[in-house]
This record gives sequence, structure tokens and C-alpha cells, in this order.
Amino acid sequence: MNGQWHWFKAAPLSLIVCLLFGWEAWHEADYYGRWRDGRMWAWDIEAYHHYLPAAIIHGDVGDLSYVARLDSSLGHSGAMMNYSIGFEEETGKWSSKYTGGTALFELPGFLIAHAVLLLSDTSIPADGYSWPYALAWCLTTIAWVVAGMLVLRRFLLRSCSDIATAAALVVVAFGTNLWCYTTLDAGMSHPPLFALFCIILYATDSWHRSARMGTAIVLGAALGWVVLARPIDGMVILVPILWNCFPHGAWRAKWSQVGAHPRHLVVAALSAFLFVLPQLLYWKYTTGQFFYNSYGGEQIHLTEPHLWEGWFSIRKGWFVYSPLIMLGFVGLFAMLSKSAHRAYAIAALVTIVLMSYVIFCWWMWFYGGGFGSRATIPLLALLALPTALLADLSRKYKWSSILMVLIIYSGVTLNQFQTRQYYRMLIHYSDMTWDRYRIVWGVHFWHDLTEEEKRRYEEAGL
Repeated sequence: MNGQWHWFKAAPLSLIVCLLFGWEAWHEADYYGRWRDGRMWAWDIEAYHHYLPAAIIHGDVGDLSYVARLDSSLGHSGAMMNYSIGFEEETGKWSSKYTGGTALFELPGFLIAHAVLLLSDTSIPADGYSWPYALAWCLTTIAWVVAGMLVLRRFLLRSCSDIATAAALVVVAFGTNLWCYTTLDAGMSHPPLFALFCIILYATDSWHRSARMGTAIVLGAALGWVVLARPIDGMVILVPILWNCFPHGAWRAKWSQVGAHPRHLVVAALSAFLFVLPQLLYWKYTTGQFFYNSYGGEQIHLTEPHLWEGWFSIRKGWFVYSPLIMLGFVGLFAMLSKSAHRAYAIAALVTIVLMSYVIFCWWMWFYGGGFGSRATIPLLALLALPTALLADLSRKYKWSSILMVLIIYSGVTLNQFQTRQYYRMLIHYSDMTWDRYRIVWGVHFWHDLTEEEKRRYEEAGL
């Protein structure tokens, strides 16, 4: 299939999956309703968000003096007060630990919610933190993921059938912890970053097929936005760098194409820089420095990796809580044996392994509270193509088709069930152990446990 299909033409199954995901994700987010009562504004999500009320409502992105009062009104504990912000004595300004890319993801929904409250006759405060703003961020998160899926769908349809594309989208969207972080834990940076990774994949492939200035601008802007949102994820630049560099000798043709379009490279770099520039100006304004280590003593220890724990531990293992990603890795190794797909497989494997290594060298490799490994969510975009190609390969035989359907159905069912267990605190947000996991296996609610099982669960903590 060629890359000239219209976005909504001739591939109904994969389109239905994208739209169904948006519909079901909203119902799940509405059912748990964290946006209704202020529970959404806590920890990282609240800290990402401060940029917008500070700049748009309070008129000074460096004035976060109101946050302590806000946290008190939300009922936060003393440990939560002024989380991840600090007062800079040198400038007399407040500064956030987090960069502003996630706030930029949130901006469209925030502006809509703010405009509605300002123009309507309502007692709901237009303070940037009332429930309409939280609802807007939930809906914006879902919109970002659906948009990413639509872009990913177009990319997959260049190489795979509609049914295989649909299968891969089901795996990624319903069968991994992307589902959790788009619904009941909406508000983190990782789902929108997944969408940007999808755009980078599509733009990289499009530029190598036909080098266009517009594509170079989109690619550069997406890379810059990734860095602005989560600098460590900027390693995704390995994808366009390694694209079409294999097999041996192919790199000459690739870099000859790059050399033939120097202006594209310059404009892409400029587009990326324009996204990073506001952060440099923010740091200069709030701290007096263009480059500032906002994380202080929190560091990446490259000589102390936790790759095995990050992938396979019961605490937060990527493979443990999103086991369907194994289809993507099986597909990647299958692609290595095919010359037509070897270049993608090598580029994806190198990117996934190196990014995972650095991600799990973070001092808190399990990244605090959450369901599974949230830091690896953007990498799901790179596993979609090998999953789709594996689904197409399985269609050659009836038995393999049935097996693929059973694997996907079982994996999606398990993910949906365990996501609900996580929400109900049966799967602990931070301190899960194998003993705890065995106690709650198949259990729907905490009250279904006996008193003895509850006691053993508490004793089995880390």
C-alpha cells in the first residue's frame, strides 16, 4: 500500500479502532472522575500545570506564591505543599522543576475552559484549577492520543493491511498502560509524547520517501517539543538519524539525500530550537541563567542501570504490566531477517534499548507512583509497525490467526482488569511485590480479600 491514501479512506477497521478508543477512553475517565473533585491536581500533574495559571491568570510566570494557599484548599498534606517549585533568592522569582512542554500540550483545552468560565454566568471560579480546567486536560489528553493513533495508522497502512493495522492499534491503545495514563491517570506528559513519537515516525518516513521542506519543519518542531516536554526523550532523534542507514552501505545513500537538502536540515534545527527557546527564556527570567539544572540532586547514574528491573520486575516492569509489547519485540526480530524491513528494525531496536537504558538509570528508576513503567509509553509508537507486520504474517495460516486473536484478546483483557486493580489499590502504585501480586491475583475489590489476606498483603510490602 502506498502513502498517498487519504486519512479516512479505504481502511475502516483501523479507523474504527481509533474512534472507539477515544469514545471508550472518555467513558473510562468520566467513570473514575478524577477531574471532578480536585484529585487530579496533585504531584507532577499539578506541577506541570502551574505554568498556565501563572502566565495567563496571574500575569507572571515567575510568581507561584499562591500555590501554598491552593494546596491547602485542595486538602494536600504538608509534604505536597509547593511540590516541585522553589523560590530563587537571586531573582526573587519562583521556578518550576519541570520544563514547560506538558503545559503546552494542555494549552488548547485550558484556553477553552478559561474562555467558557469568563463568558458564562457561573459561580465556578476561573482560577485555573476548578473542575472545568481538569476536565479540559482530561479531554485534551484523549484528543492527543487519538490524534497520535490516526497519524500512526497512516504510517502503518503504508506497509500493512487494514486488519493488521487495526490489531496493532488495539495492542498499543487498549493492551498497554497507555490506556491507564489516558484515562484514570490522565494529565501526565507521556500520552501526548506518544503522539509526538507517532508524528516523528510518520514525518521521518515521509521525508525519506520524498524530501519536502514542510515535512522537515514538522519533524524538527516535533523533536523540539519532545525536548521541551521531557528532555530525556529527546533521544528519539536516533530514529531520523538511523533511518535507512542499514543494511551495510545504505548509509551512503541516506546521507547523500541529507546532503542534497542542507536547507531542510537547517530549518528543521531552527524549528526544534524555537520550541526549546521559551524554556531558556523562562529559566533566565526566574533563575538568572539560560541553562539551569532544575532537578538539583536528582540524577541519571549511567553506571548504575536498572534495565532488568525496569523491564521485568513486579514493581513496575514494562513487560510485566504491558505483556502485549512482547509481540512488538517478536516482530522486530522477525523484521531483522527481511531485507525490506531490516533498516527499521535496527533503528527501532537501537532507539528502544538505548532509551530504556538511560530511562532506567534515573535515580528513582521506578518513577514514583503509577501503573507499570510510564516512562516507556512513548516507545510504544516504535513497536506498532513490528506488531502489525507480525499480525499480517499470522494471517498466512488459520491456526496462527486464531492464536494471534487469542493472545491479543487475553492481553487486552488482562490490561483492563489490572488497570482497575491498580485504581482500587490492589496493585500497589509503588511498592508491588510478587507476594502481594499472588494474593490479589484475580481479585476485583479490596473487600473481597479475607482479613488474613489483607494482613499478609500489608506485611509483603517492600
